[in-house]
Amino acid sequence: MKKGVIDITTLDNQHLRDSFRGWGLHAIDNHQGAAKPSSQVQKPLAADDEDMDAAQYFENRLKTLAAQNEARKNPYPHKFHASISILDYVEKFGDLNSGEQLEDAEVSLAGRITNKRSSSSKLFFYDLQGGGAKVQVMADARRSDLDEAEFVKFHCGVKRGDIVGITGFPGRSIRGELSIFPKSFVVLSDCLHTMPQQKTALGSDNVNVNKTEEWVPGSGRNPEDQETQYRQRYLDWTLNTEIQHIFKTRAMVISHIRRFLNDLEFLEVETPLINMIAGGGVTHPFVTNHNDPNMKQFMRKPELYLKELVGGGLDRVYKIGKPFKNERIDLTHNPEFTTCEFYMAFADCNDLMGVTEKMLSGMIKELTGGHKVKYHANGLDSEPIEIDFTPPFRRIDMIKDLERMANLSIPKDLAGEEARKYLADACTKFNIQCPPPQTTTHLLEKLVGHFLEETCINPTFIINHPGITSPLAKWHRSKPGLTERFELFINKHELCNAYMELNDHVVQCQYFADQLKDQHLGDDEAMALDETICMALKYGLPPTGGWLLNIDELAMMLTDSQNIKNHFASDDKGNYEGLNEAMQKSTKARQRSYEAAMKQNIGSKKVNDEHVVVDMPEGLDHSNKKEQANDGLFRLCEIGLANTVSLMGSNPPLWATTPASQRLLGFSGAANAVGYLGTTAAVSLRYTKPGAARIFANVGPIGCAWGVIMGFTSYLPVEFQWLGYVAAMFCTLAVLSANY
Repeated sequence: MKKGVIDITTLDNQHLRDSFRGWGLHAIDNHQGAAKPSSQVQKPLAADDEDMDAAQYFENRLKTLAAQNEARKNPYPHKFHASISILDYVEKFGDLNSGEQLEDAEVSLAGRITNKRSSSSKLFFYDLQGGGAKVQVMADARRSDLDEAEFVKFHCGVKRGDIVGITGFPGRSIRGELSIFPKSFVVLSDCLHTMPQQKTALGSDNVNVNKTEEWVPGSGRNPEDQETQYRQRYLDWTLNTEIQHIFKTRAMVISHIRRFLNDLEFLEVETPLINMIAGGGVTHPFVTNHNDPNMKQFMRKPELYLKELVGGGLDRVYKIGKPFKNERIDLTHNPEFTTCEFYMAFADCNDLMGVTEKMLSGMIKELTGGHKVKYHANGLDSEPIEIDFTPPFRRIDMIKDLERMANLSIPKDLAGEEARKYLADACTKFNIQCPPPQTTTHLLEKLVGHFLEETCINPTFIINHPGITSPLAKWHRSKPGLTERFELFINKHELCNAYMELNDHVVQCQYFADQLKDQHLGDDEAMALDETICMALKYGLPPTGGWLLNIDELAMMLTDSQNIKNHFASDDKGNYEGLNEAMQKSTKARQRSYEAAMKQNIGSKKVNDEHVVVDMPEGLDHSNKKEQANDGLFRLCEIGLANTVSLMGSNPPLWATTPASQRLLGFSGAANAVGYLGTTAAVSLRYTKPGAARIFANVGPIGCAWGVIMGFTSYLPVEFQWLGYVAAMFCTLAVLSANY
């Protein structure tokens, strides 16, 4: 026998003989007589066309669909029964030996083709992926329900990315790779575009290719460009198994929290997300518009509703959902995120800290088997830090430890101007940037972030917050000026916020008034007056502890994830940089796809253009134009108010030289008075009674405008004073048209 030649007729198994032929080995087959050169066998009959132009590839795929429609074959079957998942298949048949096959065992698998190889016209290899696992498909013409010609034609049309259903029997190849040997093979959904190549694709010679791929921090992402990762999340999920790990871990976190609270007899409830006022915490609100009453509304956190439920007799309630914070977007912040918030009657902050320690330490123990996790806090290129969740957690007194670490002596009355100036000077001294408005709350947050939060690597409670920074928290029972509140920081990031709920309606209303002062100083994050919660407190609220946990931040730590967007099961709409350009490109691509589909007539008898081409927004600002006009009217109110004070403070006899001018001056004063009252009413009722504020928002600017114009018209000679009336009328029409 020649060197390098195997007599495959000595093999008992017919399939092994066929496999050796398919793998291109020099072989002597007594049934055919002579050895065939391997080059003739390994050359695929259907060359992979993925290297061609993307548009041409797409059109070729459309032609395939059109041919199936013309032949009255449905390219999108309604049903395929998969008797077992790929993951269960790997676990059930993973113990088979190399070359062993269970021809009497019939199974059905479904998944996506992630790799395709062909050794001959009669033998094709695929990688079938699904559920975080992968298995090889060894399609042999001799075991197919199709004849040889149909077999070749069919498998030449199967492309990488197609979703398929396979019925066959399990076994291992000679090389030891767990495989399924199909008898029937059906394409359930064609992938019309070329799938991105997997940067770290596992080869078919790896015996562990079919095992579940555990996510490892620092592993490569496919595709590499973030634009594709976060704009086409479906590709990210398909090509990156760590995304599945992230979602499974996140689901286990939520499941643990829900189970933990249910065991403590908490009741899960739903609360509204759209509110009449921007209440529920200190942050920028999302503003929306309800078209029917034409009313501005706000999307905010649910805490005030939960507080009302406790007052109504539900002693322990919680909600898992998404609040909204109109703030920055970065690797760890997103406008919408998932939180768990609960309210526990007859509990204080000490109880809540105990609940927090027990919940988190038990969660880490359940998920990891210990209390320590590693996290690449400084990026995947740096060494990971170790975070220890072993209870009890460290505690830091905010004001006391800030004074100690920064060598400060902060005034006790934090609501006064003296304290604000002192904190501003401290920020200047330590070169801590605090952009306007430099309120006491903002200055204190900057100092705490610089000196205290930087030390919080392991779980740490920062306790005893000042009342000026906690408008909804109850005052401290033994430390004046402070509240019974804590924040849990892990890896320098706030993970949890909790406090004793304020149940004295007088103090609560006073705190709301203090927040309104910050609003007038330009603090857009300050809370508005909430009359509903003030009224509810008058009916009584038991001593209650409120608690909030940022689930996404916690899941990021437990999965060593560097980007919060990895935890969202939707396309990234948060990064607005270049969004218009991307949307326009997407629309043009859909238009080209539509035109190509119409040319091929792939089965849709009537296609509505609206389903393909969408109208593009002119800009990124989608806010309601009337609301923008109203905001402008409020600014005009402020200007008119300044003019009112200026004109009413003037001395009329010095420059009113004619009776007509004196009459105009008197009319100006009256109009200014009306404008002043309208302005004051509009600003005061802006959040509490927006309908009335809208009316006064017209009265104020119109009155101020007439007052200012008539005042300056009094300078003019009598024969030209009619110009002032004309100008005032035009101003009135401009104000009304802007609002209506």
